[in-house]
Amino acid sequence: MLPVSSNQKMNEYLKEIADLCGITSILNTHKARRTFGSTVTLNNNVPIHVVKKMLGHQSVSQTEEYALTEQIAIGREMQGLKQRLADKEEVTGELTLQTIERMEKELNEMKTKLTLMNLK
Repeated sequence: MLPVSSNQKMNEYLKEIADLCGITSILNTHKARRTFGSTVTLNNNVPIHVVKKMLGHQSVSQTEEYALTEQIAIGREMQGLKQRLADKEEVTGELTLQTIERMEKELNEMKTKLTLMNLK
């Protein structure tokens, strides 16, 4: 953390950091808060109600404005959902296969019993 006495001083620090790093866009406290709120926290799965507290927002709806632009997070969640659905389908498929195998075994046992009954 940088020792900051005001937004103006923080903006000076950010300008200096930008110059040292070769960043050509203007950095300021607003951009820093938005980056922290979206890229650093929400994009790393910090719950939105926690980010709300960290940023000092009065309501989650203020914080949701930061979350709306996180297409990476949306993509990550969609991939997770796709994987969970695939896992569920895989389990369902295995159960269906097990059921078919059990039924086939029972059918063969019934055929054997029927054959034995016909021989008597």
